[in-house]
Parts: sequence; structure tokens; C-alpha cells
Amino acid sequence: MKGTDRKVKVSVIVPIYNVGTYLENGIKSLINQSYHNIEIILINDGSTDDSGDICEAYAKRDCRITVIHQKNGGVVSARKAGCHAATGEYVASVDGDDWLEENYIENFVKAATESGADVIWSISYYKEHNDRKELYISDAYRMLASDRKQRELLGFVNGMQGFQNEIDYSICNKLIRKDLYTEAQDAVDEHLTRGEDLFFSLLLLTKTDHIYFVRNDGYHYEQRESSNTHNRQGYSDEKYRALQKNLYEFSDGLSKEKLSLVNIVDGYIMSTYMLYFFGTRQETENEYLYPFYQVRKHSRVVVYGAGSIGQSIVSYLNETHYYEMCAWVDGTETEHSIGTWKVQPPKQLIGIEFDYVILATNKTGYIREMKESLYGYGIADEKIVSVYDSKIPFL
Repeated sequence: MKGTDRKVKVSVIVPIYNVGTYLENGIKSLINQSYHNIEIILINDGSTDDSGDICEAYAKRDCRITVIHQKNGGVVSARKAGCHAATGEYVASVDGDDWLEENYIENFVKAATESGADVIWSISYYKEHNDRKELYISDAYRMLASDRKQRELLGFVNGMQGFQNEIDYSICNKLIRKDLYTEAQDAVDEHLTRGEDLFFSLLLLTKTDHIYFVRNDGYHYEQRESSNTHNRQGYSDEKYRALQKNLYEFSDGLSKEKLSLVNIVDGYIMSTYMLYFFGTRQETENEYLYPFYQVRKHSRVVVYGAGSIGQSIVSYLNETHYYEMCAWVDGTETEHSIGTWKVQPPKQLIGIEFDYVILATNKTGYIREMKESLYGYGIADEKIVSVYDSKIPFL
């Protein structure tokens, strides 16, 4: 695409299901993009609120908007409908409850023009909470300075350094050539409600190495506790097994050149199963805190980490009598609370008696940082456990 100009057309696909409260803000942000040569495809996926009416009202105001109404089939089904209606050379994806800053699409088009890449992959975005906003920037951002570093980043997301996951695999942080987007999206199982973005990104990685990494902060991700992503109770056995089946079939079909992607698949299955297991609040006959086999029943435990895995573990421990929870800590400034437990800084562990600190993350880089922090407080290595110490198989 080098040498192209503002005539390049971008299709923006927006799957929508019962997000009427947030939808107008998102549609307005698309209409007001500084890059005007876009088509906005709104897929009303069987909403039962006023989302469909809002879509139609805005379609009457802006000729660039197309509305597709369909029976509820899930986000993958909606994206497939959108990509087959798209007429742009490139495709961007936006969730129905999120919104963009006005130069977001323009920044992507500039990067595509300069690089000629098939995929422009952003490593930054905003997380919007009810009472605060935080900017997520991948730790890999410092690697963007040169072509050599771009190649290192590609190796990073291709799993050549193990399962790292510090670079977000969301479909919404990318600008993708339309034919490539359609080919990958068509291969995603419509039954997936967990891991569909990762699966889509893995498919992209099998189809092109021409990926250009940028920092494009303008995506605002609305983190609603009621959303599918944050509903930990939604990890049913059926959904987990569907994800596992699809990912293992994907692994079996990899060419020799792409076998490093197995690291990503195995790591994601492991972390997702933890969310599934703890999210179901199961009482278990295991003699240990699955999958941390070192942590036997009646152990005194500290949870280190306030992300989705940490919240799931704390919720589980808050409801079971099998273990004695002593503290919940995190190295960042966060104000999560579950039951009577509130997140505290790691220094609060000084003087507390416990048997184990559970590192509630699947990110190897974070595990190293957490361990170094705990060593600084005099905590012995044998008291620190992570998912990578486990020899226990998952489902």
C-alpha cells in the first residue's frame, strides 16, 4: 500500500448486542473520525433493547452507515456478516460499547501507507472503568524503534519466546487487509464465546508475516462487569471444551514453520481453564488448590495479582473453607475488592504469616518481576508458586 493516499477505503465493523446505553457514543466517534473515507457497518445481533433503533436513526443521518439486522448468533457470526458486506480495502473492528478518538483510523491508514503491511497491530489502548481510565501499553513498546525490533516483535507474537501474552491479541487493535480479514474470520467457529479474538489472531499469523506494530492509543475499551469477557460465571464446561477443541485442532494443522504458535495455544488453554475452574466456584475433592499442586488443603495463602485470574482466585477462596486466605496484593495502584478483601501493596506482607504466595498471572515477564519484588521482602523462593511450576494436566 506504499504511496497510497486518502482514497483508501476502510470498512469499520461493529457487532452490537444490547449496548444501547453506550452505543450512541461509539457511533458518534466513528462519524467524527478525521479520516472520512470509511464505511460503518453496524450489525444488530438480535438486540432486545433499543440498539437496533439507534442504529437505524444514525443510518438516516450519515450515508456511510449500513445497518444489518440478524437473529442473535454471537459476536463471531456478526463479524462474519460484517466482513461479507464490507467493500473497503482494509477492515477495522470496534465493539459496540467502545469508542474511538478522532484520529484513530487516520493513524492506522498512515501506518499502512508507510509500511505496506497486511496487518497494522497496535500495542496500546485505553481501558475505561466506571470511575477511572488507564492506558494499556505493552511492555514491548520499547522495541518499536527499528526494523530489527519490528522483526523481534513479530517473533514475540509468533510464540518463539514461549507464551508471553504481553501483546494483546484483540481483534479491535488492528487494521487488516479485507481479503485477509475475511479469510481468517470465516475460519473462526461461530460457537466460540471465549478466545475468539485470540483464535482469529492466530489464524492471521498463519497467513501473513507482513505485520507492522505501532502505538495507537485512540481505542477506548469499556470494561463492563456485565460483559461476556468479565463474567467469570460464564466459563461453562461446554464453552471451555469448545475453545479447547478448536485450539487443539488448530495446533494439529500447523505447518512446520508455524509450530511455535503451539506455545501460545497451550498457554492460553492453561490460563483460560483457571478462569473457568475458579469462575464456577466449584467445591473440589482435590487435595490441593488446582492447578497449584504445592498448595495443599488448609494452607495459608496470599494472592499476588489483581487481574482477571487474581480476581477469580480470590472469589473462589472467599467462598471455600478449604484454604485460609491471608492477603491480596498487587504491584500496581488498584482498588479492587471482593468480599472483605481489598488489594494491598506487596509491602503489606511484611510480618504476615503464610505458607504460599500464589502468582495470579500467566505472563512470564510479570512472574519474574513479582518474584524479584517478593525476594526484596525476604520471601523465600519455595513459598512462591506460579502456573508454570505446575505439572498438573488441564481438562
